[in-house]
Amino acid sequence: MSYRNELIAKTKNLPTGLYWGVYLGNERADAWKIDIWAVNPSECQRLINFCSEIKKKLTPDFVFSILNIKSLCWKDPEYRRSYGSMDIYNSVIENNVKDIKGFRDYLKVSE
Repeated sequence: MSYRNELIAKTKNLPTGLYWGVYLGNERADAWKIDIWAVNPSECQRLINFCSEIKKKLTPDFVFSILNIKSLCWKDPEYRRSYGSMDIYNSVIENNVKDIKGFRDYLKVSE
């Protein structure tokens, strides 16, 4: 398990709150990782609104592309270091990226 105080760290693109990452084995060897956040009511509402907006934009094709790209990225050592899930979501939803090649190209352009 790992812990971060994002009230202090204020990492870009992460919620403001307390974070626990619970690892159920080695995440790079197919184990689950569970994110647990403790946030204040206004941050919670902001996150709920954010998720609702993403949900409105998701189409079956977007879901397929997101899951396909994520399945190819999650073992990459750079995943969660130099890019993350939101990069995948944004590339697909906002830029109509459909595959891993398009995602890699998207990352190069957005650096």
